[in-house]
Amino acid sequence: MATFEVVSLVPSTPDRVWAVLADVDRWVEWAPTVTGVTALGSSGLRVGAQYRLVQPKLQPAVWTVDALEPGRSFSWVSASPGMRTLAFHLVEPVEGGTRLTLRIELSGAMAWLGGWLGGATIRSYMQQEAEALARRVAT
Repeated sequence: MATFEVVSLVPSTPDRVWAVLADVDRWVEWAPTVTGVTALGSSGLRVGAQYRLVQPKLQPAVWTVDALEPGRSFSWVSASPGMRTLAFHLVEPVEGGTRLTLRIELSGAMAWLGGWLGGATIRSYMQQEAEALARRVAT
């Protein structure tokens, strides 16, 4: 398994951070790492919801929400041959604003290769997303 994590302090309320993070349909408006989002089925973040994400340098992927704690966290999974990717998003109140945790876990027979080949891109994208989210909630 390969795990990547970014934790950042966002100087805004958890409610505001969550509102932007949970509105997956609008990620293309603020996340430079997402160039396309399509809800497969009805839109709205809920367990079982599926989204097709298009990101630079990556193959388009279908993500299925597998866990949701409204106002606090969600995770979703995507599978490709030999690898399963879990992306976890957590919003927590802290002094001075909100702690945002973004984590990617790669598992399966090809996880080591995915982490080795894609680790730098994964880290960069997660950092860019955290910074862009902070800018978005500041407006």
